[in-house]
Amino acid sequence: MIGRWRAPICLLATLTMSVCSINLAPTQDIFLAGTEDERDNVLGRLLTEHDPIIAFSQRSRKESEGDAAPDQLPAGTPEESGVGDSGLATRFQARRLSVIASVVRKTLDRVRRRLTNQPTSPATASIIEHAVSLNDLPSLRGSTTPIIVGPWLSEVGFELLYWIPFLRWVTSEYDLQPAQIIAVSRGGASPWYGDVASRFVDVFAHVSAEEYRERIDERVLRAGHQKQFEVSEFDRLLIDRVRESLGVMDGPVLHPSVMYALFRRYWNEKAPVGILTSHTTYLPLPDPGPADSGLVLPRDFVAVRFYFRPSFPDTAENRQFALDIIRRLARRQSVVILNTGFQVDDHEDLDPSAEAGVYRVDDWMTPTNNLTLQSQIISRASAFIGTYGGLSYLGPYYKVPTMTFYSEPDELVPAHVDATWRLCRAMRSPLTMLHVDDVALVASALDGFGA
Repeated sequence: MIGRWRAPICLLATLTMSVCSINLAPTQDIFLAGTEDERDNVLGRLLTEHDPIIAFSQRSRKESEGDAAPDQLPAGTPEESGVGDSGLATRFQARRLSVIASVVRKTLDRVRRRLTNQPTSPATASIIEHAVSLNDLPSLRGSTTPIIVGPWLSEVGFELLYWIPFLRWVTSEYDLQPAQIIAVSRGGASPWYGDVASRFVDVFAHVSAEEYRERIDERVLRAGHQKQFEVSEFDRLLIDRVRESLGVMDGPVLHPSVMYALFRRYWNEKAPVGILTSHTTYLPLPDPGPADSGLVLPRDFVAVRFYFRPSFPDTAENRQFALDIIRRLARRQSVVILNTGFQVDDHEDLDPSAEAGVYRVDDWMTPTNNLTLQSQIISRASAFIGTYGGLSYLGPYYKVPTMTFYSEPDELVPAHVDATWRLCRAMRSPLTMLHVDDVALVASALDGFGA
């Protein structure tokens, strides 16, 4: 009799103690555990401890899934901006509690299945029909139908530093030809996939930029980050629309969650770098071609883009630093500013005032062409200068000398810095990272060099 009721009793006890602990703990002391094992550990602690639950904060723990990336929290949160508005605080407290409740529900379900010897739920990626897991990759070798890779909806930095090199490894390892592959991404990223896929579908061909931003905001509010660790409803919607538009109903889908699952432990510094080097291939990106003939650019110029992010936050000092860099550059050579004039992510561009020798191209930017145009301009620049991360990786890919800046070293993830170094080494093209406080010292040393 006891054995029969053991699982329900354990489940009820765990749920009761979870609710009590959450009610006892101040909202600011309850944080989200990063991995399934860690979440299970939280439940174990709930059964043996009476203190409020404090579990692996995204703010205090770099290896959590949200912090192992260039973009950590949405712009404007109290944690990032210091905003003290009670409405914002209430909204984000509600967000934390909602996320915690979701995590507890999922973890309890998993514990219940283990106790009752029921099979665990299938991997998230299998929600997509004909989805490919990491173990299924060898089956792609004999595929006779087009393979959809994507949709890529995460940050530019992860796309350039990990996703595209991963796809290049997959195509090489399993003898796949571009004619077999359909790449799905957003913002005019088609030039980046030219040697991987013969066909490219832009997300903005199926949803507006406004809907895209709303959906990404929903992901960030629900999961705490933009990373595609799981297949969302939006992912499935886009895949269905791509299938329908191309008439490819039965082709396999290689979703970014496969790559995220593979590299996650490396980003968290829990797996050796070999997991990265054995599953990526770094090669120069294909030539993006010339920009529109109507866009008049200087013959020789430096491409510049400063935007704000956790490692280079929006402060008066950083704004002044970036403006000073632009002015100094413009005194010696032409400068092309790569501001887009709109936002589809949480990065806000620095908007420099009109300066002699500074050219703007934001009138030519649209949500569907901005990554193509920025690639075309960077590939023809004598150098790229700006914020470290994201777009700056294009410099090495196009063999353009690149200098980047940051002001908050604690916001740099060592795994990403290491991957950047490996990209530059493979491209034989430099990307220099400088703390804003080191610039004056470097300039002083160079001024006296060879005197």
